[in-house]
Amino acid sequence: MKILLIRLSSLGDIVLSQPVSSELKRIYPDCELHYLCKPQFAQIVKHFGTVEKIISYNKSHQFHHAMHNEYYDLIIDLHLKLASLLLGLITPHARILRYAKQRAIRQRIVRTHAHTGIRSTVDLYSSVLSKLPGYQPLEEVLLPRLLIPALDPALPEGKTLIALFPGAAHQTKLYPVSQLAVLIKQFLKESASSHFVVLGSASESYLGEELVKAAPDQVSNLCGKFSLEELITVIDRMAVVISNDSGPMHIAAALGKPQLAIFGATHPSLGFAPQNPLARVLVADLDCQPCSLHGGERCPRGDFRCMRSISPQQLTNALWELISPMG
Repeated sequence: MKILLIRLSSLGDIVLSQPVSSELKRIYPDCELHYLCKPQFAQIVKHFGTVEKIISYNKSHQFHHAMHNEYYDLIIDLHLKLASLLLGLITPHARILRYAKQRAIRQRIVRTHAHTGIRSTVDLYSSVLSKLPGYQPLEEVLLPRLLIPALDPALPEGKTLIALFPGAAHQTKLYPVSQLAVLIKQFLKESASSHFVVLGSASESYLGEELVKAAPDQVSNLCGKFSLEELITVIDRMAVVISNDSGPMHIAAALGKPQLAIFGATHPSLGFAPQNPLARVLVADLDCQPCSLHGGERCPRGDFRCMRSISPQQLTNALWELISPMG
């Protein structure tokens, strides 16, 4: 049996699709599983541990012609936008299953600022499996998992390493860098053996430069220094991971790392909370949250209270709660 799983983007969504690939391998152990995504995310899919072939998506006629000539018994569309719908139409013979995206529910959550809603996008993705004949789900909750690459990235040695991802795709998902600097100073007063490693893309390096100023000897700005594959190993080496609602948050969850996840314009009720029993989610739960599904470029109210009301002391306390059991 030959199966194509489609999720083109983004980083977090692709990580959250991993349980579907695992379940397909459990249901059809002899299947040949292909995964279609944008090329920049192939390194993540490589470490699902379930996929025989990764196909890099592009918009060209040549690519679509090649897909038309492929034969799949089953296509599972976890993207559900025009690009993936077109691929389903041009791929002959295959049975096509699409997940329940729940767009209307998410729009209602944003419109009404509801704080209860979708438990997890993993559940939505996994709902597609119920359409398979005779499918019997596992009793345990499906959680994303990633294999750790056998790499040795250069990191500070002899310290308790704390990863800090200050970036995100949109401005209203960024916890203020000035407040992160206060967190660093507060925490390092009591933990001289700790070292903060600031991570993210090269375009986010300016945030790292600001945070290094808080404690130049105990903060390293490594934004843009690692490939996506290397980043998996780097995150695995960390004692704790601190992030906004972002792709790296989901990587940390898939590696089972103790983590702090900070939500601002978005909200866990939209289904994007980290799927990790070791995660602490910090969210103000204001009556204006969430104000958008994916975040925006400015606060509609102009005060950014959703993030500013989460104090550095709250982060410091939560960080201590996670790191203290480690000794």
